[in-house]
Amino acid sequence: RYAVASVAGSWNVPLSELTDERVAEVCARAGGPSPVPVVVMCQRGNDSQLAAGALRAAGLERAVDVAGGLELWKRHVAPDFPLLT
Repeated sequence: RYAVASVAGSWNVPLSELTDERVAEVCARAGGPSPVPVVVMCQRGNDSQLAAGALRAAGLERAVDVAGGLELWKRHVAPDFPLLT
């Protein structure tokens, strides 16, 4: 799915793989506790809400969830986005 439907410049960490090690990886890629926002997206916004909460709990205060996920992204930002159903 990620290879077909992803936002340019993003990287994929499925919620099921969001272990302490992967959270540390995301923190490192973000440059530390909160220097840059980390935007979390999923298909509909449910898993990304949980993931953003886990990242904030780990110290990434600027982790945010995109409400509505990729479906809303397609509807309002990029109508040609290749959404998988």
